[in-house]
Amino acid sequence: MYRRAALVAAEHCRADPREVLSARRRKGEVAAARELAAYLAVVCFNLSRRQVARLTGRNVMLISRFCAAIENARDNRAIDAEIDQLEARLLG
Repeated sequence: MYRRAALVAAEHCRADPREVLSARRRKGEVAAARELAAYLAVVCFNLSRRQVARLTGRNVMLISRFCAAIENARDNRAIDAEIDQLEARLLG
């Protein structure tokens, strides 16, 4: 399930899916895609933040920060609409 979220996030952020799924540290669009993937996995697939942390090789606090950043970004209507579409795509 995390992999599906990561692939959708990578496409949305125009990032290389292999980089999004890799354990190596990255910046830019890859980092943005990882943040979005973690959020989507938690929201769409009801994975716990601990499960996402385990799947990604990151810690729970980082996954929590990722989710909080996306939740805050959703205050912007355009971003909220984009994320709604991504969620519908994953759940559809």
